[in-house]
Amino acid sequence: QDLEDGDCISIRTSHNRYLSATEDGTLEGNGILVGPWEIFTVQATENGKFAILTNGDKYVADEGNAFVADRSEASLWEQMTFELHGDEGSGEGTIAIQGGQGSYLSVTND
Repeated sequence: QDLEDGDCISIRTSHNRYLSATEDGTLEGNGILVGPWEIFTVQATENGKFAILTNGDKYVADEGNAFVADRSEASLWEQMTFELHGDEGSGEGTIAIQGGQGSYLSVTND
């Protein structure tokens, strides 16, 4: 299933936890269940990429060495590419999210 503008998503990590955006803009990969802080809205950009908006109305940004969720608008660093790895037809598989500076979103299991 392709992403569309306005879709709400949750992001499950390879550690079987959900990505959360905290009020201070920190992204954490420790959510056990999907609640309000684990739901993101994708917004299509003009160049075919997506901005990721948190429940706190902040955009996720690629700062090169880290991803944060503290931006008020979606500029270049906030434009993400979603790369599907797996069986597109079944809706199964994994995704990689590449940020506006070319970094990939990764989550550690702390």
